[in-house]
Amino acid sequence: MVNLTRETKDAYVRQYEGYLEDLNTFKAELRRMLAQTSVVSRRPALLKLKAILAKGTAFKLLDEDFLRPDLPWEMDGFQVDVLTQAMSAYSLYIEVSSLPEYSSLRATKPMELADVFRWIDIVHPMNGRLIPTPEKPTYGAMVTSIAGLLSSITRKKDGDFAQLAWKDPHAITLVMDLWLYYPRYLQHYSEDLTETATTITVSALATLENLAATEDGEKYFVTRLLAMVGGRPSRILRLIAEQTAFLDSINIKSRWSFVWKIHYALVDQLSESSEFLGVDAPLCFFESIVVGWRRCLEKPTDENMAAAAEQATNAVGNFIMMALSTTNLRRAIRAGVYDAFFDVQRAWGKEKKESALYGGIAQHLANSLTIASILRAFHRRNADLLQPPEKPDARRSFIEKRFESLLSTYRIMWQQYTDARKAPTWKRLFPCNNVHADVHEAEVRACACGQAFYCSKKCQREHWKASHRETCWHQDGVWGFEGDITLDDAIFLFESALRVIKRNEDKMAKDLAHTEYPDSPLIMVDLATSPSPDGNFEWTLDEDASDLSTDSDWSTDDGGSEDDEEAGMGEVEASGTQARDEAAAKDQRGHVDEDEGPHVATISVAYCVGEVYPDEKLPFRYDFALRRLLARD
Repeated sequence: MVNLTRETKDAYVRQYEGYLEDLNTFKAELRRMLAQTSVVSRRPALLKLKAILAKGTAFKLLDEDFLRPDLPWEMDGFQVDVLTQAMSAYSLYIEVSSLPEYSSLRATKPMELADVFRWIDIVHPMNGRLIPTPEKPTYGAMVTSIAGLLSSITRKKDGDFAQLAWKDPHAITLVMDLWLYYPRYLQHYSEDLTETATTITVSALATLENLAATEDGEKYFVTRLLAMVGGRPSRILRLIAEQTAFLDSINIKSRWSFVWKIHYALVDQLSESSEFLGVDAPLCFFESIVVGWRRCLEKPTDENMAAAAEQATNAVGNFIMMALSTTNLRRAIRAGVYDAFFDVQRAWGKEKKESALYGGIAQHLANSLTIASILRAFHRRNADLLQPPEKPDARRSFIEKRFESLLSTYRIMWQQYTDARKAPTWKRLFPCNNVHADVHEAEVRACACGQAFYCSKKCQREHWKASHRETCWHQDGVWGFEGDITLDDAIFLFESALRVIKRNEDKMAKDLAHTEYPDSPLIMVDLATSPSPDGNFEWTLDEDASDLSTDSDWSTDDGGSEDDEEAGMGEVEASGTQARDEAAAKDQRGHVDEDEGPHVATISVAYCVGEVYPDEKLPFRYDFALRRLLARD
């Protein structure tokens, strides 16, 4: 900018006062143009406004010679006051020029958008430049001013902001930092916070929508947002939880209730972006969803609150059903998501029984209850649902009817799980995977990888050297899930699969006798769906393509570390460490005939983990002629 002449102090003061008067006149005329009067009566204000624009003095005070951004500013100093007035005036200009009757104003911009953002940057709380004073100890007043201006800028549909955001990504940072941290910036601010929180959220949502309307704009937006938090989506979800707690703590007037709707609209859109898919959300995020739902449930007839609850449901559904692990589901259960979801559906889901929104979350849980850790987590939180009540109240009657499939699955699986834990027959039922030993002890225990069982350390060492060291992934957790699936989960899935085999043994044997794959039959037990009312699961007979490989695929190298051998052993201890008796000690379990014939099948179990439905082969086959398990090497 051009340096101002400073011949005398009086001349400088007069110049400053003249520019300030033009700014105040500019604001006053803009307000008159927004008055609810005829267009003709507002014409004098339009003419005055155009005259000020033609002079170019409306924002002349935003000159570095006047405001000196290189010097410290006090929060109640004249620089802050001038800039606050200028931001208010520019916001009014945007509102007025957006009206059809004032479209002629758009040709003359009082200030370039990039310069507006440069001044916003100077007083933005993220930079901490302003000095608190006793009269203004917080950034609250400045945040309110910035929020109002950003809301006006980002809501415009002329494409100017999107163009600037692509050219200068710092513009996105200025908007989104205010959104991410506004609960902290507004601490100890005594003014009404509802409007400020709303305008900040409006700006953030409008920024996303503006960029999403451009090619690859949504990805660009999310990438920039993640860059602000070190690339950690979970950090953003924690900050969203802080925002939810903040909104819950303030008295939101009814005319601003839509803040909940736009809050969860933004969360919903983020949850659908590819950068957030598969992310493990923190527990506090799921707890915040419950807080938001409970607040919405206070006003079930408010359309904004109903929309907010729906968008929150979409978001939590994405994190649960599109996950790559069971972590989000377990955290959602622990946070009480399903407790609150029952009430959400009772309030707004009565006509949406078949929709993905109101059925998907519950069905996903039902499909996951064959995993013991999920089942236990749900039972800890909802043990009161285990038995149908004799005289249910209206809420419980609704839950029993609407969630009949979920409750049936829970009750069946809990009974099967408790029965299995009371009598852990797997220890004597599962064969030792060291098929080359002639004598085995009575009970087995599991390798930490979940894909082998051994009756003794001797058998474990022999099998490790023969082949298992090539396939054991104990360092990555059970089945390579890095702790997400536990040994207890794996054993219960295997037990559940064998329970299905026993229940359908005759039908399976009959189908096996006429199979099209006599050399490599595979029975797939589907534990990723709800059981039938009598506790049975679906199964199919197919070909085990992996068994068509040759024996050369298995390593017989005698190398290997003693430490590795011990590391995978004994994660699930047998109740007895020695054989019960001599008869058991001489059990020949594990011996496999050279010619098994079509009466022996590989068993595989399908289960649900987030958005994926993996399957895992049992480390033994089933002989339908002998009605017993045979170890797989």
